[in-house]
Amino acid sequence: MRTVKNDSNTRFAPNKSLWLLLILAAASVWQYADKGQVTWLTDSLRWMEARAAPLVLQAQQASEPMLQQANGTARSLLGAGHDSATAPPNTDSFGDVVVDIVVDVVAVIDGDTIDVIDSGGVKRKVRLSGIDAPEGDQPFGQESRNKLAQMVAGQSVRIEYTKLDRYGRVLGKVWVQPADCSRCGMTLNTNHAQLLAGLAWWYRYYAKEQSPEDRGRYESAEDEAKARRWGLWSDPQPINPYDWRNGRR
Repeated sequence: MRTVKNDSNTRFAPNKSLWLLLILAAASVWQYADKGQVTWLTDSLRWMEARAAPLVLQAQQASEPMLQQANGTARSLLGAGHDSATAPPNTDSFGDVVVDIVVDVVAVIDGDTIDVIDSGGVKRKVRLSGIDAPEGDQPFGQESRNKLAQMVAGQSVRIEYTKLDRYGRVLGKVWVQPADCSRCGMTLNTNHAQLLAGLAWWYRYYAKEQSPEDRGRYESAEDEAKARRWGLWSDPQPINPYDWRNGRR
């Protein structure tokens, strides 16, 4: 005689997920009836956060030496320029290394050059990449310097760069906190701002050293300033600073 297996327990065994949902629903209903609100989820998250906090602190402490080493490397690269008595470097590029460091502006030389000092007391000259501002004795030269000074004079700035130029100057983008946004970080690209104000030319000669995004952004800024006749573009015959330096006036 064949025995028929009774699998009713298997067929009608409640699903574990369903049991869990029922328990959570019951807990929520009980807590709402008791306290007028459901807080078990946030309480659970806070409990997990409290347990995880010591582990996060240990990880931060373990990574601190590496962060200090990285900052030291950035400062050494920033200080990799040369004194005026020495020749410019033969190799001025750091390759794929992007140095990103915060420094203080101590002087604005002209519309595309500033002097900065880092936390180690090292003073360096920074040339804003991708733009060429009018010279000091050129029309709009002082206006260009004044515009840059309004943005960065006496401020902390973030410099993003990959190389020094042939004179040993740091060549990069200079970011600063916008004067009209107290909650913003260093989100204003002063190189781009100078172009948009019509107080610098896009340095097309070095366009290949820019990313495609920056090339498009800088070219568009110059085109807009030119179309609106802002700054130096109000002159019917503006002279490129490169030509001005070479006496072609």
